[in-house]
Amino acid sequence: MIISDANRYVFIEVPQTASTAIALELTRNYQGRRILRRHTGYDEFRRTASSDEKQYRVLATIRNPLDVVVSKFVKARDKYGELYGEQRLAGAPWGYRFRQEARELAFIEKHGPDFERFVRRFFKHVFNSRTCLLPSHAHVLRYESLDDDFASWLHSIGLKPLGPIPRTNTTEGRGSDFAAWYTGGLRAHASRVFGPYLREWGYELPAGWPEIDPSVVDRAMFHADTVLRRFYFRHLHYGWIMPRAAKPKRTG
Repeated sequence: MIISDANRYVFIEVPQTASTAIALELTRNYQGRRILRRHTGYDEFRRTASSDEKQYRVLATIRNPLDVVVSKFVKARDKYGELYGEQRLAGAPWGYRFRQEARELAFIEKHGPDFERFVRRFFKHVFNSRTCLLPSHAHVLRYESLDDDFASWLHSIGLKPLGPIPRTNTTEGRGSDFAAWYTGGLRAHASRVFGPYLREWGYELPAGWPEIDPSVVDRAMFHADTVLRRFYFRHLHYGWIMPRAAKPKRTG
């Protein structure tokens, strides 16, 4: 998480949404500094924030999950072996072996780099993510229009953009058109699984895909998942399971 006392904002780093690039830009050029952990949620921040800090503007990023899934597959296929390979896993703690990335690598090593099989295995049910934990007043930048959205946000808080955001941690070997990875019957599957999330965040299905409106059951499952996630993280994860973070040191 990044905070700026001078410019009165906090930035929540949502994974796989160019959050690393934004965080670097904020710390280098817009008086931001790192606090807590990298992907700390807003509820954890509020546990140690002062009453004044709780009034800071909240910034976050979001990305089309259909695009995220392609990046996850390519990383599992090409990069995860370096981090989650057999030699590393042999001496790893029990929990480490069951991390999502390790399971994705093991699946591809067993079944081969089959994108459709990967999606159907790891994305069976109605999709949701931790973006549902963002506070309602958060200003959300879209990955798909990141430079323009970031510049507009800077203007809104009285800052001048210094140029495009340098990209970091880009995924090589995936191509520019994520929709091309979804073929045949996988499109209908993805439309059902990701449809409620896409609708919630104002995304549309790619052109030429079957128009499948989320069913009442799928919409209900999505909203129930959101409620349960919020309850868990606000009242159990950050309120009981995770130790209370140390109050950040103030400077100046």
